[in-house]
Amino acid sequence: MKTEKSNSEKKQTMIPKNHYMKSSVTTTLVLWLSCISLSSSLAASTICRNSLYLAALISLVDLFVKKTKIKLNPAIIIIITALLLSISMYLPTIIYSSVKFHDIDLNYRETSKRIFLGVIIGFYLISHRDRISSRGWISSYFWILLGFVYTVILALKLATPHQRLEINTVATMTAYIFAVLSLSAIYISLKLRGWIRHLSVIIIVFSSCYVLLLTQTRSVFLTYPILLLAILIKEKFFNKHTSIIFLMILSFSALVFPLKFHAIFDRVSQSIVEYKEYQNNNDSTSLGSRLSMWKAGFFTNNISILGESADHRDVLVREYIHQYENGNNEALRVIKYHYHNDLLEAGTLRGVFGFIILLTFYIVTIIASRKFTGNYNMAILLVAPTWIYGSTDSVLIDHRFVTILILLLPFYLCSEKLKNQEKTEHSNNQN
Repeated sequence: MKTEKSNSEKKQTMIPKNHYMKSSVTTTLVLWLSCISLSSSLAASTICRNSLYLAALISLVDLFVKKTKIKLNPAIIIIITALLLSISMYLPTIIYSSVKFHDIDLNYRETSKRIFLGVIIGFYLISHRDRISSRGWISSYFWILLGFVYTVILALKLATPHQRLEINTVATMTAYIFAVLSLSAIYISLKLRGWIRHLSVIIIVFSSCYVLLLTQTRSVFLTYPILLLAILIKEKFFNKHTSIIFLMILSFSALVFPLKFHAIFDRVSQSIVEYKEYQNNNDSTSLGSRLSMWKAGFFTNNISILGESADHRDVLVREYIHQYENGNNEALRVIKYHYHNDLLEAGTLRGVFGFIILLTFYIVTIIASRKFTGNYNMAILLVAPTWIYGSTDSVLIDHRFVTILILLLPFYLCSEKLKNQEKTEHSNNQN
């Protein structure tokens, strides 16, 4: 009897706590709405916005109804850092409001608001992640894959010869958002088993590469394959058969779409030409304008705690470009939007406080997600592309990119935590 009792107790301890918790329809609904919002951020702005607001509202109400106590853990620390990022982006637009460049203030107010809404959702999902059933997670995966498929179809419909693909925004931002969405779809497909796993990943990779080719965005074309290979190798996707299929698809694509490959390779090789022209004082190129803006933003940056207005920043930078950058026309044309670097944007507009908060957000998210999930998947799938694309452009000024960023945070954190718990439970049951 004692032996049977001890065995029973042992089995009892092997079963995780969340095994006994009832699934919550409300929590599952919030997860679904957040997945619908992030997957439609590029293709359907109205659905994206409404789903985000509704998910945040339900989360906030349910947090109060259930009197949820926020327990501090690495995932919650990430969300707290995101909250600080939202505050740091919003405050300067009020303290140092601009007149001439008021659109910049409005853009950052919108992105900071969406981060704040995502923070509410993040607090809620992480605190109630044990109340999401397996069916709830499977449905959430379906919503993201559906959004990906819809975006691909829309991209093919909007594609026109000799023009870069734009979906509700400029071609570069289209590429950034789609790359992050594509990586999330691949992440979900890697959860499948058997031949369907390999087939779905190959289809997603093939369609993603084609859409990214249509955008002709150099930074994404050069970095997306690296991020893709990193996650596929880490998840042990490649074997003899999949490697051969990948090579065959790459060769087939190069033969079927030679003009698309030729266009992007021309843009990549043009970067070298543009850099040489910049050295020869011909600054009015895409790369030359970025270099001029970066130098101007760095050398004219007034070190302050909370930054300065976009109006005052613009006056200083234009003076510098006229004096030291040969009056770079291309830089003067595009500098009214942003400085094509998120850290530089944070330093010039939001001061020391904003710069430190953004840098902390990147670092904390990598370290804390590793501690919470036990791997670097979120660093590869989300933090790395955000940092890389934010180094040659400004992605945090766009509410579409910010929406998919802030909603994928709790999605990856909770999904990875669930995967680790299932592995532990499976291992314990075998023992």
